[in-house]
Amino acid sequence: MISSNGRIPGNQKIYLLMKEILKIIFAFLFAIAFVCITSAQTNAADSLKQLLANEKDLTKQFDLNRQIQRELLIKGKPDQSLQYINRLFTIAGQLNNDSLLMLSYFAKRTYCDYKTDSKEEIECTLKALAIAEKKFPRSIPRAYLGLGSAYIDVHDYDLALSYLRNALSIIQNKRLGQDSVINAIHAQLAIAFDFLEKPDSILHYEQLVNEFLIKHPYHEFEKSMFCHTANAYSQLGNFKLAESFYQNSIDEDTSSKSVVDAAAAGGYARFY
Repeated sequence: MISSNGRIPGNQKIYLLMKEILKIIFAFLFAIAFVCITSAQTNAADSLKQLLANEKDLTKQFDLNRQIQRELLIKGKPDQSLQYINRLFTIAGQLNNDSLLMLSYFAKRTYCDYKTDSKEEIECTLKALAIAEKKFPRSIPRAYLGLGSAYIDVHDYDLALSYLRNALSIIQNKRLGQDSVINAIHAQLAIAFDFLEKPDSILHYEQLVNEFLIKHPYHEFEKSMFCHTANAYSQLGNFKLAESFYQNSIDEDTSSKSVVDAAAAGGYARFY
Protein backbone atom coordinates (compact mmCIF):
# COMPACT_ATOMS: atom_id res chain seq x y z
CA MET A 1 0.00 0.00 0.00
CA ILE A 2 1.02 3.67 -0.37
CA SER A 3 2.44 5.06 2.86
CA SER A 4 0.87 7.92 4.80
CA ASN A 5 3.49 10.40 3.62
CA GLY A 6 2.48 9.82 0.00
CA ARG A 7 5.63 7.95 -1.01
CA ILE A 8 5.93 4.44 -2.32
CA PRO A 9 7.40 2.16 0.34
CA GLY A 10 10.35 0.00 -0.54
CA ASN A 11 14.02 0.38 -1.28
CA GLN A 12 14.86 2.89 -4.00
CA LYS A 13 17.67 0.61 -5.13
CA ILE A 14 15.11 -2.06 -5.95
CA TYR A 15 13.20 0.44 -8.07
CA LEU A 16 16.34 1.41 -9.97
CA LEU A 17 17.25 -2.24 -10.46
CA MET A 18 13.79 -2.89 -11.84
CA LYS A 19 14.29 -0.07 -14.36
CA GLU A 20 17.58 -1.64 -15.44
CA ILE A 21 15.87 -5.01 -15.91
CA LEU A 22 13.11 -3.33 -17.88
CA LYS A 23 15.69 -1.74 -20.16
CA ILE A 24 17.21 -5.12 -20.93
CA ILE A 25 13.77 -6.59 -21.58
CA PHE A 26 12.76 -3.63 -23.66
CA ALA A 27 15.93 -3.83 -25.73
CA PHE A 28 15.01 -7.39 -26.65
CA LEU A 29 11.37 -6.58 -27.30
CA PHE A 30 12.30 -3.52 -29.35
CA ALA A 31 14.64 -5.56 -31.52
CA ILE A 32 12.14 -8.36 -31.98
CA ALA A 33 9.13 -6.08 -32.47
CA PHE A 34 11.05 -4.10 -35.07
CA VAL A 35 11.81 -7.32 -36.91
CA CYS A 36 8.23 -8.57 -36.65
CA ILE A 37 6.67 -5.30 -37.80
CA THR A 38 9.05 -4.54 -40.65
CA SER A 39 9.35 -8.07 -42.03
CA ALA A 40 6.91 -10.21 -43.90
CA GLN A 41 5.74 -13.26 -42.00
CA THR A 42 8.17 -16.14 -42.53
CA ASN A 43 8.00 -19.88 -42.21
CA ALA A 44 9.33 -21.62 -39.14
CA ALA A 45 13.10 -21.88 -38.83
CA ASP A 46 13.12 -25.59 -39.70
CA SER A 47 11.26 -25.00 -42.97
CA LEU A 48 13.61 -22.18 -43.85
CA LYS A 49 16.61 -24.42 -43.17
CA GLN A 50 15.22 -26.97 -45.62
CA LEU A 51 14.87 -24.29 -48.27
CA LEU A 52 18.40 -23.08 -47.56
CA ALA A 53 19.83 -26.59 -47.98
CA ASN A 54 18.54 -26.72 -51.56
CA GLU A 55 19.24 -23.11 -52.56
CA LYS A 56 22.18 -22.43 -54.89
CA ASP A 57 21.76 -18.70 -55.51
CA LEU A 58 23.91 -16.71 -53.06
CA THR A 59 21.54 -13.75 -52.86
CA LYS A 60 18.65 -16.03 -52.03
CA GLN A 61 20.87 -17.84 -49.52
CA PHE A 62 21.51 -14.47 -47.87
CA ASP A 63 17.79 -13.79 -47.55
CA LEU A 64 17.13 -17.24 -46.10
CA ASN A 65 19.99 -16.95 -43.59
CA ARG A 66 18.64 -13.56 -42.57
CA GLN A 67 15.14 -14.96 -42.04
CA ILE A 68 16.47 -17.91 -40.06
CA GLN A 69 18.53 -15.76 -37.69
CA ARG A 70 15.50 -13.53 -37.12
CA GLU A 71 13.30 -16.52 -36.42
CA LEU A 72 15.80 -17.89 -33.92
CA LEU A 73 16.05 -14.54 -32.13
CA ILE A 74 12.27 -14.35 -31.90
CA LYS A 75 12.29 -17.82 -30.32
CA GLY A 76 14.94 -16.70 -27.82
CA LYS A 77 17.81 -18.69 -29.32
CA PRO A 78 20.51 -16.07 -29.94
CA ASP A 79 23.45 -18.47 -29.76
CA GLN A 80 21.95 -20.57 -32.55
CA SER A 81 21.29 -17.45 -34.61
CA LEU A 82 24.94 -16.39 -34.56
CA GLN A 83 26.10 -18.97 -37.12
CA TYR A 84 23.55 -17.64 -39.61
CA ILE A 85 24.60 -14.05 -38.93
CA ASN A 86 28.21 -15.02 -39.61
CA ARG A 87 27.07 -16.62 -42.85
CA LEU A 88 25.56 -13.27 -43.86
CA PHE A 89 28.99 -11.65 -43.68
CA THR A 90 30.51 -14.50 -45.71
CA ILE A 91 27.98 -14.17 -48.50
CA ALA A 92 28.22 -10.36 -48.54
CA GLY A 93 31.98 -10.73 -48.98
CA GLN A 94 31.64 -13.34 -51.72
CA LEU A 95 29.30 -11.07 -53.65
CA ASN A 96 31.28 -7.92 -52.80
CA ASN A 97 27.93 -6.30 -52.02
CA ASP A 98 27.91 -3.30 -49.68
CA SER A 99 24.15 -3.37 -49.26
CA LEU A 100 24.27 -6.93 -47.96
CA LEU A 101 27.28 -6.07 -45.79
CA MET A 102 25.32 -3.23 -44.19
CA LEU A 103 22.39 -5.57 -43.52
CA SER A 104 24.83 -8.04 -41.98
CA TYR A 105 26.05 -5.41 -39.53
CA PHE A 106 22.46 -4.51 -38.67
CA ALA A 107 21.71 -8.18 -38.00
CA LYS A 108 24.78 -8.47 -35.76
CA ARG A 109 23.73 -5.26 -33.97
CA THR A 110 20.37 -6.80 -33.10
CA TYR A 111 22.11 -9.92 -31.81
CA CYS A 112 24.44 -7.80 -29.64
CA ASP A 113 21.47 -5.82 -28.36
CA TYR A 114 19.81 -9.07 -27.32
CA LYS A 115 23.03 -10.20 -25.61
CA THR A 116 23.43 -6.72 -24.00
CA ASP A 117 26.93 -6.41 -25.48
CA SER A 118 26.77 -2.64 -25.89
CA LYS A 119 30.37 -2.16 -27.00
CA GLU A 120 30.12 -4.52 -29.96
CA GLU A 121 26.60 -3.28 -30.68
CA ILE A 122 27.96 0.25 -31.11
CA GLU A 123 30.86 -0.98 -33.24
CA CYS A 124 28.55 -2.92 -35.58
CA THR A 125 26.14 -0.01 -35.89
CA LEU A 126 28.93 2.46 -36.67
CA LYS A 127 30.16 0.17 -39.44
CA ALA A 128 26.63 -0.04 -40.86
CA LEU A 129 26.34 3.74 -40.59
CA ALA A 130 29.59 4.28 -42.52
CA ILE A 131 28.21 2.25 -45.43
CA ALA A 132 24.83 3.97 -45.24
CA GLU A 133 26.38 7.43 -45.32
CA LYS A 134 28.32 6.60 -48.50
CA LYS A 135 25.76 4.64 -50.47
CA PHE A 136 22.41 4.14 -48.74
CA PRO A 137 21.29 7.37 -46.99
CA ARG A 138 17.80 6.03 -46.45
CA SER A 139 19.28 3.63 -43.87
CA ILE A 140 20.98 6.38 -41.84
CA PRO A 141 17.98 6.85 -39.47
CA ARG A 142 17.98 3.13 -38.71
CA ALA A 143 21.67 3.33 -37.77
CA TYR A 144 21.06 6.41 -35.60
CA LEU A 145 18.22 4.54 -33.92
CA GLY A 146 20.53 1.63 -33.13
CA LEU A 147 23.14 3.98 -31.70
CA GLY A 148 20.53 5.75 -29.61
CA SER A 149 19.41 2.45 -28.14
CA ALA A 150 22.99 1.37 -27.43
CA TYR A 151 23.94 4.63 -25.73
CA ILE A 152 20.88 4.36 -23.48
CA ASP A 153 22.27 0.98 -22.42
CA VAL A 154 25.55 2.58 -21.33
CA HIS A 155 23.72 5.55 -19.73
CA ASP A 156 25.07 8.21 -22.09
CA TYR A 157 21.66 9.84 -22.40
CA ASP A 158 22.82 13.07 -24.03
CA LEU A 159 24.41 11.18 -26.91
CA ALA A 160 21.46 8.79 -27.10
CA LEU A 161 18.97 11.64 -27.35
CA SER A 162 21.11 13.34 -29.99
CA TYR A 163 21.12 10.26 -32.23
CA LEU A 164 17.42 9.58 -31.73
CA ARG A 165 16.40 13.17 -32.46
CA ASN A 166 18.62 13.30 -35.53
CA ALA A 167 17.07 10.07 -36.81
CA LEU A 168 13.58 11.49 -36.37
CA SER A 169 14.56 14.77 -38.00
CA ILE A 170 16.00 13.05 -41.09
CA ILE A 171 12.89 10.93 -41.59
CA GLN A 172 10.53 13.87 -41.17
CA ASN A 173 12.51 16.38 -43.23
CA LYS A 174 13.03 13.99 -46.13
CA ARG A 175 9.54 12.48 -45.79
CA LEU A 176 10.92 8.97 -45.83
CA GLY A 177 7.88 7.36 -44.22
CA GLN A 178 9.35 4.44 -42.25
CA ASP A 179 6.54 4.36 -39.68
CA SER A 180 8.01 1.38 -37.83
CA VAL A 181 11.36 3.15 -37.46
CA ILE A 182 9.61 6.29 -36.21
CA ASN A 183 7.71 4.20 -33.66
CA ALA A 184 10.92 2.56 -32.47
CA ILE A 185 12.52 6.00 -32.08
CA HIS A 186 9.54 7.19 -30.02
CA ALA A 187 9.83 4.10 -27.81
CA GLN A 188 13.54 4.64 -27.25
CA LEU A 189 12.94 8.31 -26.43
CA ALA A 190 10.35 7.25 -23.86
CA ILE A 191 12.76 4.90 -22.13
CA ALA A 192 15.59 7.46 -22.19
CA PHE A 193 13.33 9.98 -20.47
CA ASP A 194 12.30 7.28 -18.00
CA PHE A 195 15.90 6.99 -16.86
CA LEU A 196 16.20 10.79 -16.84
CA GLU A 197 12.98 10.91 -14.76
CA LYS A 198 11.17 13.34 -17.05
CA PRO A 199 7.61 12.00 -16.80
CA ASP A 200 5.93 14.49 -19.13
CA SER A 201 8.29 13.48 -21.93
CA ILE A 202 7.77 9.78 -21.15
CA LEU A 203 4.01 10.15 -21.46
CA HIS A 204 4.30 12.18 -24.67
CA TYR A 205 6.27 9.50 -26.48
CA GLU A 206 4.29 6.68 -24.88
CA GLN A 207 1.16 8.16 -26.45
CA LEU A 208 2.79 8.19 -29.87
CA VAL A 209 3.84 4.57 -29.43
CA ASN A 210 0.32 3.59 -28.35
CA GLU A 211 -1.12 5.16 -31.49
CA PHE A 212 1.19 2.95 -33.55
CA LEU A 213 0.35 -0.18 -31.54
CA ILE A 214 -3.36 0.33 -32.20
CA LYS A 215 -2.57 -0.25 -35.88
CA HIS A 216 0.14 -2.85 -35.29
CA PRO A 217 -0.67 -4.78 -32.07
CA TYR A 218 2.20 -6.52 -30.30
CA HIS A 219 1.21 -7.65 -26.83
CA GLU A 220 4.57 -8.04 -25.08
CA PHE A 221 5.76 -4.72 -26.49
CA GLU A 222 2.57 -3.06 -25.24
CA LYS A 223 3.04 -4.54 -21.75
CA SER A 224 6.59 -3.25 -21.53
CA MET A 225 5.39 0.24 -22.46
CA PHE A 226 2.77 0.03 -19.68
CA CYS A 227 5.66 -0.42 -17.24
CA HIS A 228 7.31 2.78 -18.41
CA THR A 229 3.99 4.60 -18.23
CA ALA A 230 3.67 3.38 -14.64
CA ASN A 231 7.14 4.74 -13.92
CA ALA A 232 6.09 8.11 -15.33
CA TYR A 233 3.06 8.32 -13.05
CA SER A 234 5.20 7.25 -10.09
CA GLN A 235 7.54 10.13 -10.86
CA LEU A 236 4.54 12.48 -11.02
CA GLY A 237 3.35 11.24 -7.62
CA ASN A 238 0.17 9.67 -9.03
CA PHE A 239 0.78 6.31 -7.37
CA LYS A 240 -2.73 4.93 -7.82
CA LEU A 241 -2.50 5.35 -11.59
CA ALA A 242 1.03 3.93 -11.56
CA GLU A 243 -0.22 0.89 -9.67
CA SER A 244 -2.97 0.42 -12.25
CA PHE A 245 -0.52 0.45 -15.17
CA TYR A 246 1.80 -2.02 -13.45
CA GLN A 247 -1.18 -4.30 -12.85
CA ASN A 248 -2.30 -4.01 -16.50
CA SER A 249 1.14 -5.07 -17.68
CA ILE A 250 0.83 -8.46 -15.95
CA ASP A 251 -1.00 -11.21 -17.81
CA GLU A 252 -3.74 -12.86 -15.77
CA ASP A 253 -3.06 -16.16 -17.50
CA THR A 254 -0.30 -17.63 -15.34
CA SER A 255 0.62 -20.10 -18.10
CA SER A 256 1.87 -17.25 -20.28
CA LYS A 257 4.07 -15.45 -17.77
CA SER A 258 7.00 -13.65 -19.37
CA VAL A 259 10.02 -11.62 -18.30
CA VAL A 260 7.88 -8.52 -18.77
CA ASP A 261 5.36 -9.90 -16.27
CA ALA A 262 8.19 -10.49 -13.81
CA ALA A 263 9.46 -6.92 -14.12
CA ALA A 264 5.93 -5.54 -13.86
CA ALA A 265 5.27 -7.68 -10.81
CA GLY A 266 8.41 -6.23 -9.23
CA GLY A 267 7.08 -2.72 -9.80
CA TYR A 268 3.60 -3.64 -8.63
CA ALA A 269 4.98 -5.22 -5.44
CA ARG A 270 6.38 -1.84 -4.37
CA PHE A 271 2.83 -0.80 -3.50
CA TYR A 272 2.38 -3.56 -0.92
